[in-house]
Amino acid sequence: MQIRLIVVGAFLAVASVSSADIVLNQLDFAQATQHGIQASQDFEATNDPLDVIVIDDFTVNASQLNVINVEMMMTGFGGFVASSYTDGSVAGYHVEFYTSTAAAAGNFTGNAGSALVAPGAVTLNNPGFTGIYATARHIQIPVNITLPGAGTYWVGVSVVLNFTTSGQLGVNTTNLVLGTQNGGQANPNGGWGFPGNFRQGFAGVTGLEQRDAQYLVEAVPEPGSMIALGLGAAALLARRRRKA
Repeated sequence: MQIRLIVVGAFLAVASVSSADIVLNQLDFAQATQHGIQASQDFEATNDPLDVIVIDDFTVNASQLNVINVEMMMTGFGGFVASSYTDGSVAGYHVEFYTSTAAAAGNFTGNAGSALVAPGAVTLNNPGFTGIYATARHIQIPVNITLPGAGTYWVGVSVVLNFTTSGQLGVNTTNLVLGTQNGGQANPNGGWGFPGNFRQGFAGVTGLEQRDAQYLVEAVPEPGSMIALGLGAAALLARRRRKA
């Protein structure tokens, strides 16, 4: 019984001191440097060909595989009003992780991880923007997604929304250089006419422009690693106890 208590205690100690890493941060809280709004939506069945998701890349090591939080800046347009975030118009948030742009272009569901999060679980922060960005919100989404291994992934968030009654929502991009400027849009069902169902870059004044999509991704060690660390610490404590 004493050994079991030591194991549990050691695991909890490791878990409590384990801090999350921000593996991607492209959030931009200044209205003056918002580049634009790029549609990222999962529409009703009749508009499935227009389902689209804004994605951007990031890299993790072996100690950053368990994603616990995804954030983004989003803005409604085309009839979307600020109250639509909370009045039931937004039915959910798809959080998807892909191993490549081709994987995103081939299937809306992430091949490296996927979650559908209810609106009541998210946190909405109002940055106080005006004009075309008046409906902008900084959105925080808790998730528990374990990526398959170290490497480069693409993250995307798409909102479940009815196009005919609620307007549209998109992920904001930024004029600042906060990442690799590899952001783009995947449209697996082909309704947008993107070559190969993926468009690299975002619409701008001079056509497609390389920009960063406003995402933040936070990760901690995947659960198996934390258990291994806990058991290792427990073994060390048990050895010291026996010697004492």
